[in-house]
Amino acid sequence: MLLPAMALVAAPAEPVALSTWKDMEQAVKQLPTYAPLSFSGVAFFHGKLYVSSNAGLWVISGTTAEALLRFRTDDAVVEGPWLDRANDCLWIQQAADIGLFRFDGKRWESVDFPQTQLTRGDVLNGFRIIAGRRSTWLIGAGKAWRFNPSQHSWTMESVPVSPLSTVILIDDLPLFVGLSPRSNTVLEQYIKRVDAGDTKAKAELEALVRDPLLLQQPAPVYVVSGKATSQVPDRTSKPFVPAKVASTIDSAYVCTRHGDVARVTRAEIASVEAPGQCEAIAADSKGTIAASFARLGL
Repeated sequence: MLLPAMALVAAPAEPVALSTWKDMEQAVKQLPTYAPLSFSGVAFFHGKLYVSSNAGLWVISGTTAEALLRFRTDDAVVEGPWLDRANDCLWIQQAADIGLFRFDGKRWESVDFPQTQLTRGDVLNGFRIIAGRRSTWLIGAGKAWRFNPSQHSWTMESVPVSPLSTVILIDDLPLFVGLSPRSNTVLEQYIKRVDAGDTKAKAELEALVRDPLLLQQPAPVYVVSGKATSQVPDRTSKPFVPAKVASTIDSAYVCTRHGDVARVTRAEIASVEAPGQCEAIAADSKGTIAASFARLGL
C-alpha cells in the first residue's frame, strides 16, 4: 500500500523533556506490557550519551539519566541516534511518522523528509542516516538522498543498483550496496539441482540445512568512477551481507550478518581474522576500530 508523500512534512521540533526521575519512571510504566522498555541505538555527542528507546531519547550525563526526550506523547519510539560529524549534529527519527530531527547541541530542529512515494513496507524496513567527514546521506526505500545543510533539504542521488540496500562511505566516497537475492529463490535452485541428480548440490544443500545463514547470498557492492560503474570483487569465504559498518579514511570494516568481519576498499572485499562472532563495530574520529564479539566482549 502506498503512503501519500504529502504526509511526510516536518513536525514541530522541540521535544518534551522529562527531567525528574519520577516523570521518567512514569513514562516507562506507561509502556504496554507486550513492549517493555528496550533500547535500539547509542551515540556520543558533545560529551553526553544519547540512547534511543521505545520510551523516547535518553540523555545520559556521566552515569546519570539527565532527561528523557519525547517528540510525541502518544508514540514516543525513536530510531537512531546518528552522529553527523560533517555538520556537527545528532540525528534521530520519530518511528510513528518517520519525522527527522537534528540537534546542534543547543536546539532541536525538524527537517522535512524527502518528498517521495513510500509503501508501508518501506516504512517498516526503516531509514538510517550515514554520515562521512563531509557529507550526510539518508538511506531507505531502496534509495539514497544527500543532505544540503545550507538549504536544509535532501537531494536524491543517482545510484548504480536498484533497489539499494545501503551506502558505505570511504573517505566520503560512496560504495553502493545492493540487496542480496532472496534466500527462498536460492533454496529452490538447489532443490531443482538435487532433483536432477546433482550430487554436489545435495551435499551443499545438507550444509545449508545445518547453517541456514549460508542461504543468504552475497550483496553486490558497486563503485562509481566518472561515468564507469564496476562491481567490487568479493573475496570473503562466506556471503558478504553488511550488518554494521565502521569507516576509516582508506577503508571500511564491516560486521556481517554471519558475524564475520570484512575489510572493504574500492578495490576488494576481504575477510579479516577475528577472535569470534562479531556483534557490533565502530570507529572513533581518529580511525581506531573497536568491535564487540559474542562471549568475549570488546
